[in-house]
Amino acid sequence: MKSKINPLTNYTWKYRTPSTNRTNEKFTFSYVSKIFIEKELKKLNGNKATGVDGFPPKLLKDNALTLSRPLCFIINLSITTSKVPYMWKKAKITPIHKNGNRDHPENYRPISVLPTLSKIMEKAVHCQLLNFLEVNKLLNNNQFGFRPKRSTKAAATILTDDIRNCLNDGKMVGAIFVDLSKAFDTIGHDLLLRKLQQHGIFGDELAWFTDYLFNRSQVVHMNGVSSQYKAVNCGVPQGSILGPLLFIVFINDLSDDYKTQRW
Repeated sequence: MKSKINPLTNYTWKYRTPSTNRTNEKFTFSYVSKIFIEKELKKLNGNKATGVDGFPPKLLKDNALTLSRPLCFIINLSITTSKVPYMWKKAKITPIHKNGNRDHPENYRPISVLPTLSKIMEKAVHCQLLNFLEVNKLLNNNQFGFRPKRSTKAAATILTDDIRNCLNDGKMVGAIFVDLSKAFDTIGHDLLLRKLQQHGIFGDELAWFTDYLFNRSQVVHMNGVSSQYKAVNCGVPQGSILGPLLFIVFINDLSDDYKTQRW
């Protein structure tokens, strides 16, 4: 249960030693170009919600050429200093009613909206990190989630094929299906950072991801009224670009003992 997880503010510094590394290569940030920033700004969906920074996506999209240069400076300053702007770590939560009694909080689905500018920065980091993981073949071959040219259909096809082959060989087949409830919300920062080290992320790059994860907060906004800000002590940011990639790094070793490699 998420409510049973202890705050992890200082745990990272107590348990820094990683287990076996998956690579001898080291991930390093590259300079983010103004052309990349401008291109990503122009891709924005102008109808998306506005975060706590108050900058509507349409405004940013329409002024991509003008904003790309200062935003390029800020993003490159972030990755060279290993500091993420604090405002970009604030999420606005909007409860959306699913079904049932509207007076019961459990009948609402929280939608997290991050500042749009933070997503441009995350996109730049995501492209570099994913390329590093794919080029060095660090992601488990049985990992199909949140990866290009892979899908749940491919995973289901391979599973079905394995079952069929086992039955043809006269073997007994069993399966265990696990539903990870609130999976993104319950990831421990300490363990995630140790796993990033196993995947070749050290030094200033690790410091950037540490700052990205820590000191995050969120506010609930509903019917024109906002709550007080609440610290987020665990999990990867909901609604983020980097969150899904960090999640598959976190669970990357789950199937290390599974020897069938078909993809």
